[in-house]
Order: sequence, then C-alpha cells, then structure tokens
Amino acid sequence: MSFYLRSLGRQPIWVRPGTSDLVVLYETFGAAYDMPPKVLSPENTTRIWDLGANIGLTVARYAVAFPRARISAVELDAANADLARRNVIAFASRCEVITGAVWVEDGAIQYVLVEGMEHGAHVTGDPVGSQTRSAPAWSLDTLLKDDERVDFIKMDIEGAEALVLKQNTEWAGKVGCLKVECHSPYTVAQAAADLEALGYDVERDSKHWASVLALKPGLLSH
Repeated sequence: MSFYLRSLGRQPIWVRPGTSDLVVLYETFGAAYDMPPKVLSPENTTRIWDLGANIGLTVARYAVAFPRARISAVELDAANADLARRNVIAFASRCEVITGAVWVEDGAIQYVLVEGMEHGAHVTGDPVGSQTRSAPAWSLDTLLKDDERVDFIKMDIEGAEALVLKQNTEWAGKVGCLKVECHSPYTVAQAAADLEALGYDVERDSKHWASVLALKPGLLSH
C-alpha cells in the first residue's frame, strides 16, 4: 500500500499489509517519536546517521527536515532495508541504506525477526531455530570512520544500545547529538549514565518516555 504525506512534499511511502509497517507509519508521522531535536539547524546540519532505520520513514523525514544533510541509514533486516530504499528513492542522491547490524565489533551476528513485528528485529545470542537469521555487523567506530563530524545520530537498535554505548566508543568524540531509544532491561537512567560518561549533556526526550537526548555543545553546528 502507498500513502502520500504532506509533510514529505507528497512523496509516496510504501508499507506492507500484514506487517508492523503501519505501526511504524503512525509512530513516525502521528506520534512523532523520532522528531529531530530542535537544537539542530536545518541550514547547518549536514551529516546524519539513522541506526535502526526499519522501512526508511525516519530517513525520509530527516531528508526533508535537513535539506543539506547526507544521511546514512543502517537496518538489520534485508527485507526492511529493501523497502527503506524504495521509500527514500526521492532522496537517493544524499541517502544510503546499509543492510546489517550496529554492534560492538565487526563481523556477523544472529538476529530474530518475528512475523508481524518487523519493526522489532534484534540481535540474539541464543538462536531460536527457523526465526534466527544472520547479518553482517559493524561497530560505530567502523561505520563512522570516514566522517570528520556527525551532527546527529538516531539510535533505535532494539537492545544493542546497552553494549554499543559502553564498548568501542571512540566515535563519540565527533558526534554532536544523539537520540537513543532504550529497550528493556536497559533503562533510561542507565543510558543517561553511559552517555554522560562519554561527555554528553543528557535529558529525557519529551516525545518518547523510553528515549534520551544527548548533546555535546562543543560539537553542535549552529
């Protein structure tokens, strides 16, 4: 099914019947859970990473909000990533979608995706038969290695944030702002403590009870 959204300049958005795509559509454009922080300037924000992009709706939203930004998106599941590429085709000149996992090291991981919960694909250390799939994985240090500075990262990686914010964190020295969604058992308080240890000022995100916003004033573009 396709939808034409005024907020995207009436660009078409595609969703799959019988999946959680409609939930993601509501969360992105109805509840606006992943709205970018107001501290970011549309004129001066030029580099964004969307970690856990699902079907690309947040990528499209950020592409419109930040017309000068180059955006890289990482999505764990290949089918989700393929649809994400379709959903950002109008912005393809400055948006890329990478299929794989954001993890603490480079290599390969096992992940689980349950039918009807396509927005919840997550890395697992406990393979569960036919539901388990494999994907390439990279640390943030590897993904961001060619970036001199990153203005904004949206991180919604279904539990992997509990490790990614603690291990191999050299990347934090060049990232000005993060929005992190926390997944149980990792709490908002734990995320705040980990981000503060990386030098960020942290506040609770007003749009989503399970998210935190981290700012490093010296790295923010104005």
